[in-house]
Amino acid sequence: MPILEQGAFCSFDLIGWNELAPDEIRAERIAALVRLGYARQIVLDSDTCRRSQLRANGGRGLDFLWTSFLPRLAALGVTESEIGDMLVDAPRRLLAGA
Repeated sequence: MPILEQGAFCSFDLIGWNELAPDEIRAERIAALVRLGYARQIVLDSDTCRRSQLRANGGRGLDFLWTSFLPRLAALGVTESEIGDMLVDAPRRLLAGA
């Protein structure tokens, strides 16, 4: 992962869009990167942006990342601290230009 070794951020977008890539594979790849020490460089996003994606309209809902995907990461050994790195620390540093 030469680019990550240089400090680049890695974004996993469209989480929950299984028609593009199964969440099982996304979770395994994220967990592997976390095990390599890159949690502070990973940003997670579900990209819920259409009415059809809301639970009231039959979609997965705004809370999908928290209620479905994060527990999957935890089951793969990703800690609460590492999840916090991906959800809070990495986006904060990315937006600050760090």
